[in-house]
Amino acid sequence: MCVIALSPIGNKLDKSTLTDMWNTNSDGAGISFIDETKTIRTYKTLDKDDFVKIALSVFDKYSVSSPILVHCRIATHGSVCLANTHPFNVDNHTVMAHNGIIDCVETPDTSDISDTRMFINTWLRYMRPTWLDDQYMLEYVGDIIGWSKLAFLTTNPNLRKQWYIVNEKEGSWLDGTWFSNTNHCGISYKYTNTSYFTGHGWYDNYDTIDDEDYYTYSTVEDGIEIGLHELSAYSGFEIQQLKRLSYHDIKDLFESEFGGVCEFTATQWNSYLVKHGSSA
Repeated sequence: MCVIALSPIGNKLDKSTLTDMWNTNSDGAGISFIDETKTIRTYKTLDKDDFVKIALSVFDKYSVSSPILVHCRIATHGSVCLANTHPFNVDNHTVMAHNGIIDCVETPDTSDISDTRMFINTWLRYMRPTWLDDQYMLEYVGDIIGWSKLAFLTTNPNLRKQWYIVNEKEGSWLDGTWFSNTNHCGISYKYTNTSYFTGHGWYDNYDTIDDEDYYTYSTVEDGIEIGLHELSAYSGFEIQQLKRLSYHDIKDLFESEFGGVCEFTATQWNSYLVKHGSSA
């Protein structure tokens, strides 16, 4: 799973956060911002050190005057290359980053284009640019893309804001920055009692509470533990049996039982097994 970070004006990401984002999403990264000429600039790279260095420089210079959009990628459709690295141009005034898998478009088996680029080419470029100010259209696009999230940065003078998020509630605001997920630092959830895994994240057994007083975080390790217990209940496998599975097998099992995309990475699964093993 990829991760998007959208920092409104006056907010910055530090080196540790940028490094963690890359370490859990290492198939390329990009950063977009608005420069002194009111032009969107985008920088993309496949190199970790390059990404962190440039991103820190951009935040130091432009965070006081521009929202900043960052994306780190895990490839699901299309090869690992700069052409498939986010953010992408939607038009001459707008760029977009995506987290998730967009099922409403098909990418030919012979094509190297990602699902995000296909969605831009077949959907977004045919929509009127001001749709981002239409709440009905934001919800419509959100329904089309399912659990995916989209973040936009724009200089379009006909739009009211410089940034927009589709399916904002599927992500988390942390220290002034919106993240499409928190796999790089922990898995967030709102709770009234216990949580369970659905293939789209960890959620409540009861109604979700919107009050920020109830907002808390679980570590990735705790999230995996919760997910294993839920998967055991659904699948009939003992937890010890599940812990003997490779990442590929546990990922397939999560996705076949719950739908969606497995929320933890191979690195996180292997780290969990090192600590707990099959006898935990």
